[in-house]
Amino acid sequence: MSTENPVSPIPAKTGSPDHHAELAFTAERELGAFLAAVRQGFSSEAASRAGDYWLEAFEAADQPTNQTHPDWRRITIAAASRLATQELRKPCVSK
Repeated sequence: MSTENPVSPIPAKTGSPDHHAELAFTAERELGAFLAAVRQGFSSEAASRAGDYWLEAFEAADQPTNQTHPDWRRITIAAASRLATQELRKPCVSK
């Protein structure tokens, strides 16, 4: 993954305020896209659970020391997998 700031063509130095802002920006973008997809495909309640799962996956993620950015996609996949498992465990309701 690139170390470039999506707003600036100059790479942000790891640990700098710009780097932290870049991490927040990219995390927000990834999480927002994930929640929007869950809300559209399932419900607002499922999106709320998905947000919790995403944050838990982020907290549990092992960050390689040579990587300047967390692997947001890996975090999203872990949260989506957990959400899918929970959704599959729900009883089917026939109308």
